[in-house]
Amino acid sequence: MNRLPPLNALHAFEAVAKRLSIKKAAEDLLVTQSAVSQQIRNLEAFFEAPLFVRTPQGLVLSELGERLIPAVSQAFDLLRRTSERCMAEKRPVTVSVSSSFAMAWLMPRLLKFESSNPGVSVRVLATSGQAEDILAEDEKGEIQVVYSLSSGDKPDLLLEEWLLPVCSPGFLKEEISCLHDLGECRLLFNTPSRTDWRLWARHHGAEQIIFPKAYESAMKMQADVVAIEMATAGYGVALANLHYVADKLDMGVLVPAVTVRPMRLGCHVLKISSVPSDNARLLAAWLKDAACNSLQAISSYIDEKTA
Repeated sequence: MNRLPPLNALHAFEAVAKRLSIKKAAEDLLVTQSAVSQQIRNLEAFFEAPLFVRTPQGLVLSELGERLIPAVSQAFDLLRRTSERCMAEKRPVTVSVSSSFAMAWLMPRLLKFESSNPGVSVRVLATSGQAEDILAEDEKGEIQVVYSLSSGDKPDLLLEEWLLPVCSPGFLKEEISCLHDLGECRLLFNTPSRTDWRLWARHHGAEQIIFPKAYESAMKMQADVVAIEMATAGYGVALANLHYVADKLDMGVLVPAVTVRPMRLGCHVLKISSVPSDNARLLAAWLKDAACNSLQAISSYIDEKTA
């Protein structure tokens, strides 16, 4: 006999075997109890043997049922996983990132990924804050890029943040030769709270000596990318992540405002869902490669300044 058992009957059998109750199996399958009973009878007729035995305590699997259930469960699990993977390949991979990271780093590179992987659709969810803080769990997507103030060796490290004051060549003046001169310039804050500038000034021991006046005259923006564009346009000095401005430094549209060592402040880490799709794994691997290329683009500059 080269026949397979009826699929619907096997599905009903698995549900009853899992719950050892026709009533509960019917509730799980959203069908009537009589429909489940009929499917069990059909499968028992196929095998010409009972699948369950009624006892005072309820249903128990028969000898045939005990032999059959592992294979049935394994087959349905494999079918479910394969179906989920096939469906996942048609869904876009959602990446949750901050708006600044999306605009300054991810978007300029994403076209390369799409051109190399035309069958993969990517959905970028850019937020004004940390996705893990403001989004519900089912909204965060398969991949998240999260900023962390703590740096160092992390297994999920994507990019370390290196901060350097930058401005347009036209804004740069000969008298900006030291930190004291920088204190006379208009600063461009990437957040109204000016946290990065304060930490940077404190790192160089200049917060209370140099910047009180500069803090008062500074322009306050809501995001890194806005401060960078304002600096490019000649409005002042922005404290920028080197990863965000490497191309502008190479083109000469931005220059270091003063000769100081880049300051390392925090990092971006890559978080992947516990059961990622194949496309999510592909995108995550590409993000790591892109991050390595980004580090290479600034590594010589960092080495020069931090030697």
